[in-house]
Amino acid sequence: PGSDRIMEAQSAYRKLSWVLGTSGRVTTCGSRRILAMCLGMVALMARCVFPGEEDLTTPLIRTKRIIPLHFSHNLPGIPQEIPGIPGGYRGVTRRAKAGDGLEISAEIPEREGLGPGVFVDEVERFDAFKTLRSAAKTGGIDTYTRMLPRLRKLPDLTPRESALLVRAATDMNRWEEAMNIFDEAVRNGRTCTELFNTAISAQKLNLNWPLALSIFNRIPRHNLTRDTITYNTLTTVLSRSGQWVAAIRLVNTLINNIKHRGKISDSPRGKREILPDSITINAGIYAAKIGKNGPLAVKLLNDMPSWGISPNTVSYSTTISALRGPNAWLTALELLEDMKRSRVSRNVITYNSVMKTAAMAGKWEISLDLINEIKKEGLKPDSISFNTAIDACSEFGRVDVALKLMEGMKEYSVRPTTITYNTAISTCEKVADIETAQWLFDDMENNGLKRDTITYNAMISACEKARDWKRALELLSEMRRRGIRRVTTSYNGAISACQKAGQWQTALILLVDEMTKDGVVPNIISINSAISACATAGQWETALSLFRRAETLERSQKRGKSDTKSKRGGRDMFTYTTTIHALGQGGELDLAMEMFDELRKLYKERVSIVAYNVMAASCERKRHLQEGVRAAEIVAKALLEDKIRPEVYTCATLLAALGSDGDSKVVDSVQGMLKQLLETDDP
Repeated sequence: PGSDRIMEAQSAYRKLSWVLGTSGRVTTCGSRRILAMCLGMVALMARCVFPGEEDLTTPLIRTKRIIPLHFSHNLPGIPQEIPGIPGGYRGVTRRAKAGDGLEISAEIPEREGLGPGVFVDEVERFDAFKTLRSAAKTGGIDTYTRMLPRLRKLPDLTPRESALLVRAATDMNRWEEAMNIFDEAVRNGRTCTELFNTAISAQKLNLNWPLALSIFNRIPRHNLTRDTITYNTLTTVLSRSGQWVAAIRLVNTLINNIKHRGKISDSPRGKREILPDSITINAGIYAAKIGKNGPLAVKLLNDMPSWGISPNTVSYSTTISALRGPNAWLTALELLEDMKRSRVSRNVITYNSVMKTAAMAGKWEISLDLINEIKKEGLKPDSISFNTAIDACSEFGRVDVALKLMEGMKEYSVRPTTITYNTAISTCEKVADIETAQWLFDDMENNGLKRDTITYNAMISACEKARDWKRALELLSEMRRRGIRRVTTSYNGAISACQKAGQWQTALILLVDEMTKDGVVPNIISINSAISACATAGQWETALSLFRRAETLERSQKRGKSDTKSKRGGRDMFTYTTTIHALGQGGELDLAMEMFDELRKLYKERVSIVAYNVMAASCERKRHLQEGVRAAEIVAKALLEDKIRPEVYTCATLLAALGSDGDSKVVDSVQGMLKQLLETDDP
């Protein structure tokens, strides 16, 4: 017996506790009896440190807090006070048994100055910061708000501990708090490279790249050296902020250092040149993705081996997701095969990225094959995998395949999401399958999923395709009752449904009254649908008024009020064409000709053949009048001058308008074009 032997036994416990499992398995005789006492002490103190746990065999590795303590036991010849035994919070008394009747009771002594928030040793202090970081990562707001103020008030905070506090605040999405901690640490001289790195990383929260760049530039002023993490973090902030060109330049700075490997940098501590790692290149590939520069992403990936850096799963996955264009899916499949040859592990994210490129190219069959390949790889497809495959089917209206995919989600225990249903409903919309769309719409609520604006927009669009204008209006009203935001797209679908059903007055009410009530700004699609509705109904005056209103629309869109991605603004070619059609329907040939001339001046040789067809039809309605014949001659000459390839309908309608009174040369030219079309075109 003696403190030396006790400490020796305590050290041995670190190695033996995991094997022994419980103190009750140790016989209490000789030195083993002393070990049994130590195990009992560990179990006892485990109860002190973790009072909520009933297991008295908690390994010592979980209780590394060391303080002197008083304890009593029923063993002769062993000191009653042994320093260095694992301890916990002050003023706690616990009792425990450790085999063969050995009883121990201990009390952590009252010590002057000890209180809540005061840490006994470095291990306990480290555990406190670790607990704070863990709470921040998992969103433990209560633990975070309780511990952060205590830790910030510690008088002897180290630079690294300040960095941990900044990182914890960042993880909790508290940018202002993170920057306050950073500024306080800098003022007090508690600086290190890690602190600046975490401050740069905090700028991801609000994409404040100028501040991130400012912090980056301040590092040398504090006699500190930037490291690879500094560059990687700033590159990520720049990329996410849309400054992808600057991010690529930063990556190239490190890549160029490879050529000067071994040279001494100008850093105050004489560190060697900072070299890129896989994270650096991955950040560069991500920047290329943000800049929609797929070729650059592929080049960075292919050059990695020449820099002595092995591409990893993230490198390939990010490169694949950066691909754009009609042949992107081919490159994606080649990269996937390259991963297999290089024995780089593939994960679900990798396959999802490949599936997305296939979906954008309309290769829905490849998406299905890739889901099967995921299964063969021993992976489990997730909701994104199925949503991507369903989206690929959407473009081709493959409702049957989309429904099979949704059924297949059950096999992998993948729960459909709102996005899943929205995509499936959009698939139905493509083929005007309103019955299946309605079934999916109802099934969402049965599965406890909330419908959102996109859900209703897809349903309204399906009604528009099916010309079910009443149901479209019902859905629009339901959105208001349920508090779901109605946007420009929602109204566009309903207006278009009314237009196709000949309900021009209802279309105008939606455009003029309802959108104004909701504070929704119409876009050019809204205006065009309403004009088309008026044209079909012969309401040329209203159509002309809407045409003029498009100027106001252009000004409002320049101020960014429209919620649509298309910011073309003003009048487009369809606006002119539909208005010309309305004027022709109303017999206003002179106004139609003026608008047609204006259209030609704006678009020149890019004028759509539809505009010529509409103008020819307007002339044909006045064929019995001289003005109709003269207008037809002007349109025919414009067709020849603009070198527009006509359709059979264009020539036939112009010939009907010209009749026997038309200019013979013009008639002959139109007849020649018609003859050529009939000889070359498939009837």
